[in-house]
Amino acid sequence: MSRPGAVLLLLLATAAAAVRYRWLDPAPVHSPALQTISLQSNIQCGMKCEEESLNRCNAFSYNPADGTCRLFSGRCGGSAGNSSQQNIGHYMARSMCSDPSTCVCPPDFTLCAGLCLKRLDEGGAVSHSEAVTACSALGAHLAVPRSQQQHQCTVDLATGIQVWLGITNTVLAGKYTGFDGCGEVPPAEQHWAVDEPSNPDTQPLVALSTVLEGGWKVGWHDLDDRFSAWPLCQRPLN
Repeated sequence: MSRPGAVLLLLLATAAAAVRYRWLDPAPVHSPALQTISLQSNIQCGMKCEEESLNRCNAFSYNPADGTCRLFSGRCGGSAGNSSQQNIGHYMARSMCSDPSTCVCPPDFTLCAGLCLKRLDEGGAVSHSEAVTACSALGAHLAVPRSQQQHQCTVDLATGIQVWLGITNTVLAGKYTGFDGCGEVPPAEQHWAVDEPSNPDTQPLVALSTVLEGGWKVGWHDLDDRFSAWPLCQRPLN
């Protein structure tokens, strides 16, 4: 028989989890499940995820029709990257910070739509390879917008110029994948300029322009490393 104190503690923990997960927005996930188990509710599924470290489980999905709870690892949200990955519809994500109220970006990075972003202005416009190196020196990679809100963040930070994005079609043939390791950027979230991409076979890199000048149009362009743009870097929340 369970002790009254233990039962009360479980009830309190369950209530807290219900409040925490009820308000999180669901989003598609595309990494294979770390673990699949049968449980009675999405709250139990979330609590099972929280028993693991963030590196072991930072998201979960629950199917009330059959009680299937799937635990996921990694930071990725977005449409399925390729046929070997699993698109399970929606999941609930844990915060990557131990205390969500204190989650902050690294110094000099701006928090916008869940991304920590920084435009590097000191070196001016540089080649793509130089932009990759500059972001890497900050422990970052080129920015990968995966939603309309995140796209708007990159537009706001690229006002009046062009910036390199961390998106390329060299990883999966014919698909544009992100430097964040999260697979394909969904076609619905690709914001190409008019008549772009124009040469995807020979220009596998992506830059965002916010101005109409010198052959540039507003939106994404497919380019190669001969072109120059400003680095727009992205780092995870602390």
